Amino acid sequence: MRIRSVSSIAFLPTLLFAFMALMFTGLMGCSSHVHIPQAGAEVKKADMKMVENCRYLDEVEGCDYERYTTDWRRADKYRELQIMNARYEALQKAGALGATHIVWTGETTDERPCAQGIAYDCSKSAK
Repeated sequence: MRIRSVSSIAFLPTLLFAFMALMFTGLMGCSSHVHIPQAGAEVKKADMKMVENCRYLDEVEGCDYERYTTDWRRADKYRELQIMNARYEALQKAGALGATHIVWTGETTDERPCAQGIAYDCSKSAK
């Protein structure tokens, strides 16, 4: 029976690290491209009662123009992703207006999914 030397086993951690790095890189390619926009990161979801003493800014709408799949088996999953992207775009527009809160008023899920909301400034300086 032959005993393996320690040097032949020493490369295993390196091999394991390389394998994990390849797996991580592969998974990153499968992830969605949704990101939280900087301007909309501070805008909070609200209802009409929460914003009754706030300053109305404007109506905002965000739409997702990307086509993700033509596979009908995955359509629901991608529709949710499109709505999320549309909401993030609307949040970014509200943030650019200086909004602190947004009241969601609707979503359209036809050919081009969109999310509509009303932007409000509820900061102390707005009152």
